[in-house]
Amino acid sequence: MGFHSQTKSAAVVRAVLLTLTALVFLALTWMFAVPPAREIWYAYESRTWPSAQGLIGPAQVVRGSRGGSIPKVTYAYVVDNHGYVGNRLQFGYVNGSAEWAESVVSSFPVGPVKVYYSPSAPHESVLFVDALRLETYVFALALLATLGGPALWCLFQARKQFRARR
Repeated sequence: MGFHSQTKSAAVVRAVLLTLTALVFLALTWMFAVPPAREIWYAYESRTWPSAQGLIGPAQVVRGSRGGSIPKVTYAYVVDNHGYVGNRLQFGYVNGSAEWAESVVSSFPVGPVKVYYSPSAPHESVLFVDALRLETYVFALALLATLGGPALWCLFQARKQFRARR
């Protein structure tokens, strides 16, 4: 086996490893970036959702899984004679200080409220349409840059390795 065939074999191995690394980064990008992207998409789509009259029920502040406080507001509404219960205020990550969460909860006393719902899935509802906190955008962009960038780099390097093999 000559030197030339060994370097071709090494190039193939490097290309395969780079491709596998790229696939891992792409899978991580998909796994972590899709949920925030979905929230951004739904926030955009919710601008055209119809509304129904709803009724605010119990509201409280709960501790977030990542720390901070989350306002939990429960509401009921009816669409086409079917009753639904929701608790989503808006799309995106809703977490903040205890003072902020308390102010949100206090702005929703028990009583009537306008509920926006998805016409294709009426169980999907929000009280605020097209409202995303900046953190959701930053998180999605950071994930795409952090995970998607290396994946693309690996794919381009693998492509070079395959071309060098010829």
